[in-house]
Amino acid sequence: MLIQRTLALTPRSSNHGAGSEEDFFLLKFTFAPNEFFTNTELTKTYFVDVAAEEGELMYGGPSYKRAEGCKIDWKPNMNPTIKKVRCWCRCQC
Repeated sequence: MLIQRTLALTPRSSNHGAGSEEDFFLLKFTFAPNEFFTNTELTKTYFVDVAAEEGELMYGGPSYKRAEGCKIDWKPNMNPTIKKVRCWCRCQC
């Protein structure tokens, strides 16, 4: 199981403050060698807007803008998001 191969989870934030162009927080997962992929580290960056909206009476906290993840170098046939389907038609494709 992949979760058992997780060695560390390291968070980091931009610390730019309200109104910054690229406020974010990043999660870095460090893995032991495993049967699924060759990466030892995977990162996911969440971009947020920390500024209060114009005319807001109460600040509700940061709002999500987008997320970006690193490329995962899957080992052959180990990507769980891809399912191989066998064709049962007469065309033998």
